[in-house]
This record gives sequence, C-alpha cells and structure tokens, in this order.
Amino acid sequence: MSKQFGPGELQTSLLRRLADGECLTLSVLAREYGISDKRISKAASSLHARGYLMRAVAGCYRLTDDGLAAVARGEVITSGPIDADATVLERAPTNGFRDKLWRTMRAQREFTVVDIVMDAADGEKDCVNDAYRYLRILKSAGYVIEMPGRVPGNKPGSNGAKVFRLVRDTGSRAPLHRSKLGIVHDFNIGEDVPCNKS
Repeated sequence: MSKQFGPGELQTSLLRRLADGECLTLSVLAREYGISDKRISKAASSLHARGYLMRAVAGCYRLTDDGLAAVARGEVITSGPIDADATVLERAPTNGFRDKLWRTMRAQREFTVVDIVMDAADGEKDCVNDAYRYLRILKSAGYVIEMPGRVPGNKPGSNGAKVFRLVRDTGSRAPLHRSKLGIVHDFNIGEDVPCNKS
C-alpha cells in the first residue's frame, strides 16, 4: 500500500528533500517515497506552479531560488493533491444541488442563503439546511466569507439574513467536500484545500 500524505505534506517534504541543490529525477524520488511516478509528478507540478521547482536537464529537477528561499523561511505548503489514486478525483462534472449553488454564488458574488436556494433548488429536501452546511464548508476552506451586518428580514421580530461573499472563485466546478479527510477537493485547480479556517 502506498504511503498517504495530508494536504501539502508531500510537496513540503519534497521541498525539503531538494534543499541541498541536488538534481533528481521523478522516478528516483518516487522510489525514495515509495509512491507512484504519477503522485510524485503531481507534487512536483504543484511546486513548479508556485515557482519553487525547475527542470534543470531532461527529467532532472532542482529547486529554484524561490524554492530555496521557501525552505529557508520554513514554509509549509497546506494544500495540494493528497490522494491521486482516489476515483473521486476523476469524477465527471455533475449537476447536483451544490453544483447549482456554486454557479449561483459565482454569478451573484454577494448573497444570502435564500438568494442562492431560490435560484438553485429544484425539489430537493432540506435545501436551506444543506445550503448552510455547504457555505460553512466553503467558509472553513477560505472560499466564502460572512459579511458584517444583515439584510432586513420579512417576518416580524426577524434578526435579518446573513450576507456572504464569494472571495475565492477558482472556476466552474463546485468544490467537493471530503469530510473524512477534512478537505475540499477543487477540481478547477487540481488541489485539496484544508477546512481549517475559522
């Protein structure tokens, strides 16, 4: 069984491994870590996208100056692919309730739960509570923030409705919550983002 890594752990470990300036192939690194070439390639791609890794010669990789600086300051990468073999990561686009919520959030940018439910609901049960649950997940992963103040409610004695804003719009596909791992998988950027923000 191949080793499992939490969000960003493989990238952080790879960053430290290459800190001595050595130029190594992905196959050598995959053997060292006891994982597939595909998984080490995804981790390397994530470092490359951050400007931390470069291909020095064909198939041989080393850290850039930015990568070495990241090691020197003790940077810990907190998102990235954590389970490249999981079938959920290859899921085709869907059109479920949360997908519709996400599309509405992207269109409106600022919204109440009622706003997005009215646009997205199509006979689903408990849709308001599900929308609140999904917003809490997105908030904990840094995609949505709660705005100060509320909009007035329609019922006497109502405290009004919370207003949310989408602050991290990475693309058309809705982030997928993987509750057992405490992350959302973002299909748009191919990364897993931890749900740990307050």
